[in-house]
Amino acid sequence: MQSAGYSVQTFGLGDHVAAVTATEVKAREHRSMTTRGKKVRYWSPPVVDMLLVMLLLDQQYFRPRIVPERPRITFGDTVSEDTSSLAQTLSLLQQAQAVSVLTKVRMLHPEWSSTSVQEEADRILLESGATVPDPMQAGTLM
Repeated sequence: MQSAGYSVQTFGLGDHVAAVTATEVKAREHRSMTTRGKKVRYWSPPVVDMLLVMLLLDQQYFRPRIVPERPRITFGDTVSEDTSSLAQTLSLLQQAQAVSVLTKVRMLHPEWSSTSVQEEADRILLESGATVPDPMQAGTLM
């Protein structure tokens, strides 16, 4: 594993410590992350080429009406911050009044679109009473 460029901790080997944080895990596995990044850059083009060939074969032999396009592939993050650590970070930022609701939603859901983040932030502000609907807008009067 080490000669391939990976950290032994990535595979559960080596020194074991009872409680480690996500930050400590990231620091220990820096070598593995570097190796992973190199392999992603190395393998992405051939994988895309193979997928395109598979689509062309599918068009040729099974579905002549499809129009194959060169696929785009992305590799997800391997180590993500655990939920309790993120919740604690958001709570501390809120207590310090150092972050907006919009930024907290963005931190909690980085995969969401800007529109989804804005809608969620608006719902949170409305539910918490931080904003009040405009009574002059149509449909808000009961």
